[in-house]
Amino acid sequence: MLQDMELIAQNTQIPWEKLKSKHVLVTGATGLIGCAVVKALLCRGDISVIALVRSVEKAKAMFPETDLTLVKGTVEGMPAMDMPVDYIIHCAGVTKCRNKEDFDKGNYVATVNFVEALQELDMVPSHFIYISSLSI
Repeated sequence: MLQDMELIAQNTQIPWEKLKSKHVLVTGATGLIGCAVVKALLCRGDISVIALVRSVEKAKAMFPETDLTLVKGTVEGMPAMDMPVDYIIHCAGVTKCRNKEDFDKGNYVATVNFVEALQELDMVPSHFIYISSLSI
């Protein structure tokens, strides 16, 4: 997987220069898509990557020996941070639920609450990238 991420990080069709020296917060960083996003960003070496994670221990096991800032929290309980955030790549969400109500709560409502929390914390980034699942 690392080789794949290195190839993505070298892709010249991606406007990497816009992210150079920026602080990028990734939600859902220990999930399937979020993990790949974090690894690709880290392969660049010139982007400050911050991962919002529920389990710091799990994240440390997934991203050993990397220059990754881990912030314990959830999109439902976004903690205040003392570092700038220029971009947010929002990968957190649920893909399987017992009913539509739980699915909507875990994706739509959680995202709305996350954005509102960012506004209350005065942490609105210049760019917010929302990555959805095929289930939406």
